[in-house]
Amino acid sequence: MDQHDAHCELRRQISAPLKSGEFSDLTFLCEGQRIPAHRIIVCPQSPVIQAACTGSYKQETGVYEIKDVSFDVVRQMVEYLYTGRYQVPSSQDSDDKKQNAVLPLVFHARMVDVADTYIIKGLKSLSMANFKKSARRDPDDCAFLRSIVDIYSLQCESSQVLRDIVVESVRERLARCLDFSKDGLLYEITKQVPSFCHDLIGSLFSKPMLGYCTRCGPEKLVEVVPLHCGCKNCEGFASTLAEQRSL
Repeated sequence: MDQHDAHCELRRQISAPLKSGEFSDLTFLCEGQRIPAHRIIVCPQSPVIQAACTGSYKQETGVYEIKDVSFDVVRQMVEYLYTGRYQVPSSQDSDDKKQNAVLPLVFHARMVDVADTYIIKGLKSLSMANFKKSARRDPDDCAFLRSIVDIYSLQCESSQVLRDIVVESVRERLARCLDFSKDGLLYEITKQVPSFCHDLIGSLFSKPMLGYCTRCGPEKLVEVVPLHCGCKNCEGFASTLAEQRSL
């Protein structure tokens, strides 16, 4: 058995009690539903939960209630604590039977939110990476725009980082000549979420030109500085207003 197989086998053995509930000494309570867990697995990964289980905040009942977070997010948070990964619930798996499954981009953002709340560093790194990937690669532009409302409603330590990623992705998509305005959706979002409009305008002012670098690679959007400018009218040399102001 090589190192990778041994690691997978260890993860499998650790996650088995999560499914069976065997030897559980900690229960997460969320939206009236319970998830059995084990303090020896959970507490070392979350100082917040550890503080609740020990010291002055010791939970004598062994029940840890989580409010203001959906059951699906809590379930996947616990899944990560045991397996090192999580999944975006499908419409069939989602606990919310009245609505469609949450959009993947929004779910990743909520995982960042819960990772911030409970200081789970590994989960934060993973969910942030998944969020960046989803923001750039989701082919459904309209679904991406609709995600902005939910993402901007989050109030966590990483809120501004998530917003910056969204703004850059909007600019990247617009640069590919994708027409968000055909249904007025982009305009509607800017009215519904003024802070998004503020961030978008701020990005345009602070980083007028974005693009890709041959050294940094196609996965990283960078600020581009033009080497020279030309007049579109006569094709002669021209200088920008910013350059004129600096003279």
